[in-house]
Amino acid sequence: MNDFTTDQILMFPHDISLAVHDIAGRIRRDIKNPCFWLIMNGAFMFGADLVRQVPQTQDVQFLHIKRGFGARRPHEPYLIGENPTFLTKYTHVFVDIIAETGTTLQFALSMVPGRQRERAKTVALICKYWEPDYYGYKTDTPDFLSGYGMGPHRQLSYIVRIPQEVK
Repeated sequence: MNDFTTDQILMFPHDISLAVHDIAGRIRRDIKNPCFWLIMNGAFMFGADLVRQVPQTQDVQFLHIKRGFGARRPHEPYLIGENPTFLTKYTHVFVDIIAETGTTLQFALSMVPGRQRERAKTVALICKYWEPDYYGYKTDTPDFLSGYGMGPHRQLSYIVRIPQEVK
C-alpha cells in the first residue's frame, strides 16, 4: 500500500470514472465506427475503461511508442514493432493516458496515411500543455503524475502528483 496524502491525489477513482464516462459519451455521439489504438503502456487501464463504454467500437489495437533511449534524438518518439495497418472504413482514435506536449499522440497521428488522417482523433484522460480532441481533465501541475496505468505506481486506482524533486 502506498502512503499518499489527500493533497497529493490529483484524481480519485470517482473523478476518473466520471471523466471516462464523459469522454465516452462524446465519442459515442461523434464517431460512428471507431477503431481504438491504445498507446502502451500507460493507456491500458484508461483505454479498457473507455472502450467498454463505447458499444460501437469496431476494433481495439495497441501501439507501443517509446520516447528517449533508442530514439535518434532524445525524447523523440519511435515505434516498437511493426507498422500498423489502418483500414479506411474506421475512424482511428489514438488513446493515451496523458497529453503533456502532444508529441506521442502527434507521432501516432503521423502514421495514418493521407486523407484518413483528417478523420483520426486523439484522446487523453489528462492534458497538460497540449489539448487532444477529447480529454477528461486539464492540469498545469509541473509535478510528475503516476497511478491508473502510468508511472511507477501504475497499479493504483487513482492518480497522484509527485513533486519533481521526490520522483
